[in-house]
Amino acid sequence: MAELEGKDPDRYQEMVVATKKVDLPKALDLYKKIDAMTEWEVYLLRHEKWKKKWEEDPDFRDRELEARSDKFDALKVARQKEYARKRVDLKVLQVRDSTGREESWKKKTPWEQSVLLKEACLYYRDLEQRHSVDRRRIDLPARQESFLMEQRATGITPSEECDKWIALSQSPNQVALSLSNLRRSMNYYFFRRMSDELGLPGEAQHDLENRLSKMTHDFESY
Repeated sequence: MAELEGKDPDRYQEMVVATKKVDLPKALDLYKKIDAMTEWEVYLLRHEKWKKKWEEDPDFRDRELEARSDKFDALKVARQKEYARKRVDLKVLQVRDSTGREESWKKKTPWEQSVLLKEACLYYRDLEQRHSVDRRRIDLPARQESFLMEQRATGITPSEECDKWIALSQSPNQVALSLSNLRRSMNYYFFRRMSDELGLPGEAQHDLENRLSKMTHDFESY
């Protein structure tokens, strides 16, 4: 019976009154109507009642607006606290993840390292090429001549480049050579992202002079 009352309180009260008056046909009719109501019909009924009260009762409208304002303020404060907590957690997580990735990299065999380098090379070289295409679309005429330079020929795919730079091997020296090829050939920013993701050792990063050169590489080559 509580479910019926929740669906339509007004008609439920009519049914109760009819039952007390022993008006069973009316009570049964009301029961069937309430019981047959769908969730959508219940929602529409509640909405219409709320809308009518909102339009006709100024006090109710003021209370609703005040309650909404209080809820909004409370939600705003809660979100600010949550964002602050997540920023702290993210900083801790970034430090922890970076250390964990570096340790994980050191524990891998040269073969596993070379496989990871090949996969990362394919991913980030594809990103780098698409990024470069977008830049050329913005200012193609000014960079068209250098874009045709042999060292950046567009016919070379990321897969071909990575095969040339990285050899799958069990030799630590070969892994070091592959890293050197990537460091020399890739855009600085994409190489740095790849290094952070894989946990490459500090000696694999660029020194200051080389870093500045790689930062401006695209501007000179395209």
